[in-house]
Order: sequence, then structure tokens, then C-alpha cells
Amino acid sequence: MADVLQIRDLRVYLEVDAGTVKAVDGVSFRVPEGGTVALVGESGSGKTMVAQAVMSILPRVARIESGEILFHDPKLPGKVTDIAHLHPEGAEVRAIRGGRISIIFQEPMTALSPLHTVGNQISEALMLHRSSLGKAERRAAVHEMLRLVGFADPVKAEYTYPFELSGGLRQRAMIAMSLVCRPALLVADEPTTALDVTIQAQILQLVQSLQSELKMAMLLITHDLGIVANMAEEVVVMYHGKVVESGVVEDIFRDPRHPYLKALMRAVPRFNMAPGERLTPIRELSAATDHLISGRGRPHQEEVNNDPLLVVRNLVRRFETRKTSFLGRKLAGEVRAVDDVSFHVGAGECLGLVGESGCGKTTTAKMLLRSVTPDSGEVVFNDRGTPRDVLALQGDELFAYRRKVQFVFQDPFSSLNPRMTVNEILAEPLLIHGVGDKDERYARVKELMALVGLDVRHLRRYPHSFSGGQRQRIGIARALALGPQLLICDEPVSALDVSVQAQVLNLLLDLKSALNLTYIFISHNLAVVHYLADRIAVMCAGRIVELATHEELFRNPVHPYTKALLAAVPDPDLDRKLDFAALMEGKASDPRAWPAPFRLDASVRAGMLDIGANHFVRAHESADFSELRP
Repeated sequence: MADVLQIRDLRVYLEVDAGTVKAVDGVSFRVPEGGTVALVGESGSGKTMVAQAVMSILPRVARIESGEILFHDPKLPGKVTDIAHLHPEGAEVRAIRGGRISIIFQEPMTALSPLHTVGNQISEALMLHRSSLGKAERRAAVHEMLRLVGFADPVKAEYTYPFELSGGLRQRAMIAMSLVCRPALLVADEPTTALDVTIQAQILQLVQSLQSELKMAMLLITHDLGIVANMAEEVVVMYHGKVVESGVVEDIFRDPRHPYLKALMRAVPRFNMAPGERLTPIRELSAATDHLISGRGRPHQEEVNNDPLLVVRNLVRRFETRKTSFLGRKLAGEVRAVDDVSFHVGAGECLGLVGESGCGKTTTAKMLLRSVTPDSGEVVFNDRGTPRDVLALQGDELFAYRRKVQFVFQDPFSSLNPRMTVNEILAEPLLIHGVGDKDERYARVKELMALVGLDVRHLRRYPHSFSGGQRQRIGIARALALGPQLLICDEPVSALDVSVQAQVLNLLLDLKSALNLTYIFISHNLAVVHYLADRIAVMCAGRIVELATHEELFRNPVHPYTKALLAAVPDPDLDRKLDFAALMEGKASDPRAWPAPFRLDASVRAGMLDIGANHFVRAHESADFSELRP
């Protein structure tokens, strides 16, 4: 098979204040015509710098020191273009970029212009690279590409703006823009990192089908070995700017040789992990849990009595949607973000709350913190044997409750104040709640730094000087500052590399044991929740649809939405490929598409039915699950 792209001994250097950084240091590989090559590694390994060199869009501080990037265009047999030696703004590069080699960026919201419609942005690529097409022909090509990438109404989609679309649809629009000129090579730079697992699986299926239809080669850049196992034919593993291992996907997964690759595989949460097996981070985190904060190592009264720490009953939250026209704003309808949600969390337990974006997970968490007021329902917190109605708390009582329940945010970049040092960030909760004097607070802050495995010498640094994983550990330390009983973790590892993710998950596991913490762990990835949670509640369209222990849920998933979530998680195992059929053609999260007896119908009551072994499923009350009971 002929090669579309050949990279030979490529070296890309960055000139920064600290000196010269060898971002890409002697990288060589090839991409065959119609094939998929995965470029794998952590953040900072040089993957994206290779992609930018191929597209000739390197940042100003970067330069190609040496090497070749040879592009063999199948439409021009015999012609070889060395992109590395062309001027980035030259006519030849501009003809190739977007026309014959296209790129899908990691974050579709920042890659698309918020000021232009989707149709306008797709047709722009045709205006630049297919200038012979007339206006009507361009519009027909835009509609055809929008239909190919899965927009139900291409004509309507043409006139929508990116902010009107969900993350998955924005990524589809980005794919349409990349493929409308029928390129020979597609560079996909972490195309699904910011997406839910079900949307991710749909995008992967879409890219796979379009690649086959357009006979296009693909350079897939990712840190997710599960995606690699499902999409790639050849794999190139990068570490610190160098290629440490490469080969066909069968050899890479069945017989990995390099220690870095083996470590990367051990860091990924898997469904087939043995009980008690821990993830193995590439760089082990040294956290000091021997000096526990405020005597949190002692069990509380509710743990002794086996009473739930938190009980949630029939929680409902509606949001009104408004429509703006030239006549003003008017009520357009109502959305039930949380609809009749009930669960309990035992002391010292980790409850996983799983579902896609928009299912109501974060709204539920905000109601537990009283950041959002529910329309109806009940939240009872067991305060060392005294039940407290959380929704009725006011003033000092509410202030005291918030000390016992703390939050770890999803984004470690935006959740920390960039103008405060780490010392100020960790001391702020103590200052607000009047804990100790200045010296006591400083001693507590140092203890928190040791607790999450950070160097005390870095207390005077600002958040921008830390990596994503270190920033998330600062967020965890801040949440632990007041010695809470319950920690609500909202997607705390979704923005992290797999190796850093393993560090943070292990840290949370150790802190739970050492500090007798109780967790509500929110995520869209069942593999991550499986590793940490004791029980799992699956949420869809504002309702909990299935609730069980993690062993029972993975052994015997009953609800079609749970099955779709499980099928959508890419497993780094060649023998467990993604089951695209189980995704119900993207309708798994639509309650109207579920089969009986799970379909939500106004004429038939649906409730949480006990099918045995503490396993509950939302279904019609007339449903018979007797054959599933143990």
C-alpha cells in the first residue's frame, strides 16, 4: 500500500524564556493510503506539535530544525511535496492545508467561529479550495456533508450558530468542515476528548464510516488506548518528543515491549480489573496520610449505627426556557432537569452518579449543596446522629452544613483563582470559616499539601505554574481543608490524561480510606466509576433509571440506557471492540426510543422496581423481571 504521508527524522524546537525545548526530537513514521495510524502519548509528549508541523501551523516560538514531511497526493501520482521546507503562508501550503490535508481540533467550541453560521464556515473551505463551484453547488455540497455527518435537518443546520449546538453536534460540524473538500489525509487531534462516551462512540463510528466512504487516510492523535484499540491499524507511541515504540495494533497491544507503553496500559481503568487491583500511574504519587486532619480518622456516630449519611427523596427541579423575538422575550416551555430523583449515600461509601451531559447530574449536586433550590423534594443530612432537613437550613446552620459537604470541580483550570497563590487558595476556606489563627492555618495548609502529594515549597506559586493533574490535587486539598464528611466530585478526572487520571483516582481512593470520607462521584465514564464506586446510579433525562452495586450493575445491566453506556466505553482490549449496534443509532438517551417496559409513557406509571440483590430499575409497574432475580 502506498504512503500518503512520510515523516523522516523530524525535529521541532521551541525557543522559550528558559531556553530551547526539543518538542519533537527525531520522529519518523508513515501513514498508508486509506489507513489509520494512531499517535499515542501523554500531554507534552509532542503529538500535537507533530500535527501542527504537518498542517504547517506551528506557533511562532516553534521552528522545524530538521527532517522531512513528505506528502504524496493520490490525485497527483509521482509528485512528492516536502511540507517541512515550504513557507507556512505560501500558496502551495495553503492549497494543501484544508484542501488535501484537513484537521479536526480537540475543542470544537474554540475551533469554530461564534460569529458565523455552521453553513457559512463549511462553505468557506469550498470557496478557498473549490473556487470553480457556483453558489448553488457549494450549498448543495454543504447540505450533503451535513447529512453525511448525521444532522437530521441539513437545511436548518446550515443556518445555526455553534453556540446553539451541543458538544457532539459541534464536533460533527467541525468534521463536516474538515471533510467537505474530500481530503486525502485527515489529522484528528484528540477529536473526542471533550465528549460524553456515547457521543464519543457515535463520532468514532461516523469518522470510521466516512473514512471508508471517502477512501481517506487518518492520523489519529490521542492519549486514550481504548480508542486506539478500536480505530487504528498501526500505532506510534511518543514520549518526551521521541518515538519509543511503533508497530501494527496487534503487536502493540498483545506484546508491548517498552516500559512506558506497558505503564500507559496499566494506568487505564478497565472493566476486567480484579477485585482490589489498583491502577498503576506512570509516576507514582507520594501522599502523606499519616497525619490526619482534625482527627478525621475516627468513625462517626452514623457509621457506628450504619445509618445513611445523606438521604435524597423525590427531588425535582424545573427550568423555564424563553424565546426571544422582535416582540420581546416570551415563555417557550419548561425543562425538567431533575425529575423525581431519590437515593441515599451510606457513611464511608462512594456512590457513582453516571450519565451524559445534560442528564441532571450536576444540577442534582448543586441542589445538595444548596447552590440551586429544588422545586420540590427532600434532602436529609445525618449530622452525627441528628437528621437535618438541608432544604430548610438558613443562616448559621446552612453555613455550618456547607463546611461538612464540599465540592471538587470538573475543570482544574477555571476553578482556581489565577491571582491567588496556592497558600491563599488553601487557606481561604479556613479564613472564611474562622478556623485558627494565621500560624495554625499555615500549618494546616502545609498538611494539606502533603496529603495530596504536593511539595510544600510550591506554596507561593500561582495555579498557572502547575500541570492539570497538580491543579486538580490543589482543588481536592481545598475541598478537604475544612475536614468535610461528604465530598461531591463532579467529573474530577475528565480533563486529565490517563496516567494523571490514575494518580488522582488512586489519591481519592486512599483519602476515602484514611479520612473516612463519603463520596458522590459524578462521571460519564462507567470504567472510571467502576474503579471507585461501591454503588452506581445511572441517570438519564433527569431521572435515575438504574441503581445497583457496581458488581451487580456490570454483571447484569438491565436498562437499555445502561447497556448503551457500557457498550460506548472504548476498552483497551482488542477482544472487546466497541459494539456500535448497542448505541441504538444515537437514540439511547431518548426515553421515547426505549423498548417496553422502559419507555416513558404518560399513560403508564413508571417507578423504580426492585429486581433483587439491591438492584433497582425504572420501568412500568406492570413489568415482570422475575427471571432476572437471583
